[in-house]
Amino acid sequence: MPLLALNGVPIPIELDEIETQVIEIGDRGRAEDGTELLDILGTKEEIPLRTRWLDADEVAAVQAALEVKTPQTATGDLVGAGYSATVQITGRAFTSAASGRLTRFLFTLREV
Repeated sequence: MPLLALNGVPIPIELDEIETQVIEIGDRGRAEDGTELLDILGTKEEIPLRTRWLDADEVAAVQAALEVKTPQTATGDLVGAGYSATVQITGRAFTSAASGRLTRFLFTLREV
């Protein structure tokens, strides 16, 4: 099983360091007397990731998988099965190699 697949397309993730951030859904505030009010309804995960360097043949498939606008079904060892997420591409990096131009995608998975 791949580390991450989006809608069935394997995404070649680089594993330097993966740090999941937890986002709280709800309200925080203070009452007039200064008492902290906390009403957390749930949490969602946000996972910033990057691909390994990809050659021209791999770029098209990965880019198509990352640019789907609707929530995606993510599977794999990184997220388990049936993880529903949105994907935001946060950057692209390019470098040259003997085989041609290589591309790396930086993106964020957000749990739906």
